[in-house]
Amino acid sequence: MAKPGTPFEKELAKVNRKMDRVRIERRGKKLSLRATLPPKPGETSPKQRYIPTQKPANLPGLSYARAQALRLEAELIEDKFDWKNWDEKIANATKSKIINEWVDELIHLKEPQIQFETLRDHYRVPLSKLPGDAVLTEKICRETIELETIGRPAKRQKYILAYAALCSLAGVPQDLKTLIPSKTAIINPISPGDLPTDSEIVDAWKSINHKAYKILFARMACYGLRPHETFKCTISTDRNEPFCKVATGTKTGRATGGRFVLPFPPEWFDELQPWLDFEPLMYSDKWKSATNRKLGNILSHWFHNSKLMWFNAYALRHRFACRMAEKNLAVGTAAKMMGHSVEIHCRVYQQALGKEGIAKAWRDATQR
Repeated sequence: MAKPGTPFEKELAKVNRKMDRVRIERRGKKLSLRATLPPKPGETSPKQRYIPTQKPANLPGLSYARAQALRLEAELIEDKFDWKNWDEKIANATKSKIINEWVDELIHLKEPQIQFETLRDHYRVPLSKLPGDAVLTEKICRETIELETIGRPAKRQKYILAYAALCSLAGVPQDLKTLIPSKTAIINPISPGDLPTDSEIVDAWKSINHKAYKILFARMACYGLRPHETFKCTISTDRNEPFCKVATGTKTGRATGGRFVLPFPPEWFDELQPWLDFEPLMYSDKWKSATNRKLGNILSHWFHNSKLMWFNAYALRHRFACRMAEKNLAVGTAAKMMGHSVEIHCRVYQQALGKEGIAKAWRDATQR
């Protein structure tokens, strides 16, 4: 141990006289820095602390300690002190994960919640475009979105939602929704002139010879279901409460435990008989193990290949929504039965009324 008045002690005192906020002190046989430091993670107030240099109390050790003290003092003066730079345990505890680690965690959380194909298309594929070994930042997300989705608004929507979820999990501030195009082509408004009339729908239903497809058609027409939802619903046979419950595991049934829909127009419940059981009529072993996308394709492809209809399967769902708008059903109720947000429902369907529909709704509301 150096004695008072030795060259080491004289040099130590000289160094400390030139320091403002930091002191170098000998603790045992080694040197430490002493200063009032900002609170550690989880603390609320600054404290006077020692930072070990792990260097011996001699002139070479003092040279190293002086350099560290100058660095520490500069960080304190410039308000740039960060415990991660001075405490190895804190550095290891707060070490930023790389993007691939956050992606793995997000996928693990999402797997039990959504279908395999949805997980792949909406999360795995977009997230795979990020630089996996980098630290997650909003800037990286923005740059990747701009690069991967030029001229592809629907694709951009998927990427934005996936990256926003990743940033939320990682606690990274972001405002990626500003990248959504102001006029998105993801969901286009419906033109009533492109849809079948109610009489054309009934005529088409009557012309179907395949019993299973006739029932699935009736379910779409009466309840405005998505094609895959016709396979995953339960319909009451009570005409006083003719509810259709769309099962969990569908696009809008998962989070709510199922959604409820009523027939519109109500007389179709008796006429088209959507409550009939199609299962004994349609290769149940095959469709029961299919994904939502494959189920939708079964019905959509049948429509496409049928020579009896000029419209596609979704036209029945669109007509159901327009019918509710024409009858001036409350927008909130209509959106809920469709499984839409009110915003989406208004954007797609309310404009479909046209001049005549608006006038009719006005007359009905004012009883003229």
